[in-house]
Amino acid sequence: MTNNLAKIWVVDVSQLSGVDILRCEAALVPAEIEQMRRFQFDLDRDAYRAAHGLARHALSSFELDVAPQNWVFKSTPYGRPEIATGYGFPPLRFNISHTRGMVAVIVARELDCGVDVESVERFNCLEHLAANVLAPAELASLLTVPDSERPLLFSRYWTLKEAYSKALGLGLSMPFERIAFELREGGPRLLNQAGDWFFEQWLPSPNYIVTTALRSSQPIRLVRHWGFPAVSTL
Repeated sequence: MTNNLAKIWVVDVSQLSGVDILRCEAALVPAEIEQMRRFQFDLDRDAYRAAHGLARHALSSFELDVAPQNWVFKSTPYGRPEIATGYGFPPLRFNISHTRGMVAVIVARELDCGVDVESVERFNCLEHLAANVLAPAELASLLTVPDSERPLLFSRYWTLKEAYSKALGLGLSMPFERIAFELREGGPRLLNQAGDWFFEQWLPSPNYIVTTALRSSQPIRLVRHWGFPAVSTL
């Protein structure tokens, strides 16, 4: 599998079959099951289980000799999960995102990668948030569109910043107002930052947006998968 290939899986949690739910839960280690049970609401528990189970199965689709439940992770200082060293193959990088109803996992080999999935409806009340996380040019762009279009436009900026920051392993520690993106016909472009970055955005359904960030000096091929990996691919 070439190093310029990345894969992303996006899953509507409500569409998971009973078999896939069982596969998710069987793949989780005790610490993940404990974390899942800490969520107060079923929707949050379901999203966590789907995302973390999906991540383990997605990684095993890259390395068939490692069973989903046998992956061992460590956390960066900012809380990003990484694969523990010592597996004997070129390093895999991955990133997880989940919100109520939708989850996403991206996997690449030896490439910084990040993903964010959000509900567009989450951003119906924007005034205070936009002023604190958008760069001046982004905020000006937001104010030029009708109110009805602002949640989607804001979600495009927000998920770009999230995916980029997660790819760097920094999470919310990065000041979002200092990261500026230009939305153009050829795809989003990161402004005034070093490195070669590739960003993609799409709507898997009318109410959700997915954004990916990949860093590479070579062109990237991102393969999108809708739904849970088939058993036959593992």
